[in-house]
Amino acid sequence: MKLKAIQLILFLLCLLTLSGFSTNAHTSDICDSTSGAYDESSDVNNEGLINVIVDVGKSSMTLVTLATSILLPALTILIVKVEIPVAGKCLIPAITFIYIFILRLLLKSSSPDFWVTAISVCFLEIVLLYIIYLKKRLSLLRSSTDEDISTVSNIEKRVCSYIRKHIKKCHPAIESIQLYSSTKENHNEYTTFKVDYIFGSAKEGVEINALLSMMLSINSDDFVQFSAILEQYNKFVNGTANWEEQEALKALLENTITQKIEVLKDSLQKIPSSDKVSINDCCLARLLLAYLSMFPGLENSSSFIGLKENSLGLEPEIERALFTLKRTGILGAILLKNLPYIFCYKRDGDKKGRFYCTLYYESNQKGYIVLISLRNKDNSIRIDSSVEKALQSMQQYFERVFCCNNKNELEV
Repeated sequence: MKLKAIQLILFLLCLLTLSGFSTNAHTSDICDSTSGAYDESSDVNNEGLINVIVDVGKSSMTLVTLATSILLPALTILIVKVEIPVAGKCLIPAITFIYIFILRLLLKSSSPDFWVTAISVCFLEIVLLYIIYLKKRLSLLRSSTDEDISTVSNIEKRVCSYIRKHIKKCHPAIESIQLYSSTKENHNEYTTFKVDYIFGSAKEGVEINALLSMMLSINSDDFVQFSAILEQYNKFVNGTANWEEQEALKALLENTITQKIEVLKDSLQKIPSSDKVSINDCCLARLLLAYLSMFPGLENSSSFIGLKENSLGLEPEIERALFTLKRTGILGAILLKNLPYIFCYKRDGDKKGRFYCTLYYESNQKGYIVLISLRNKDNSIRIDSSVEKALQSMQQYFERVFCCNNKNELEV
């Protein structure tokens, strides 16, 4: 109600000022014409265009014209309800005043018709507001695009900049690089990870379907137990204990991991058919695959984990459904944390032959996953020495970014 009252008052003021503007200007024209102060034909023919401009300028410098230049834009802004920046609120009245001056000049009269002035000025205001609106929308579109490469965290900015610059010149087998964030939430008996897309870039001609956001959940007890086993596994891989302790730890890990694998397999084998596979089953299958991927590391150290583990030993159709109903590869990266995790795509089609390397980092109580898609020329699922070198170089850079805040050390 208050806004409508303000609009009505402004509208009446505009009518009064425009009417007064027209009447006063017309009266001044009569006086000027009788006294010989202003005569269109004599000015144009004898004194020239300069005198016309001067006379029109003098007649425009009135309180009525200035009031019209301010009130009419204010009314238009209220009616259109477009948010205008401070600079725009100052600029539009100035443009309106200049427009009225030019309108008088073009009509070669200080008293243009009231409705001509009113309608043309209103039209001008709408055009100006529409231009400002389009400029604002364009700014919002640019800012939303820039959000992909300019997030709140300086760390994310550096990673996004690195991805954008290096995707075109990295190893030919690397097709795309994507960055995701991960936050953990505890919900009763389940631990849930919310994964959000931050930025990604792909080489020309490569089609990548990025996940904008997804939720991944596993049983909280399973997650706690896996984390404890992973801690011991890292201790063994790093070789911090003596030989006897290493052998004892290896035997303990083999026994514990084997037991967990059997329990998980028994649970998944109870799935009657592929159409009965649930989202929780998919996450459970990824957990099982994470356990299976640890075994090679107990025998031979490797820079990556998971490359040779592509089967769960279940019925093919059920196993296929477990890795196609829900894309859980990122969950493997979250579970295995600092271990570079490699997994394959389980479908046929264009993505056949593509495999992924995930790198997981934590910074400022937030998880980050770098997802790298790869494809060899022969569609084989393997990492040769040149690809391994390229991935390790990227891994070293990301480690410096996420684990170090010294800007000088992060220059690419």
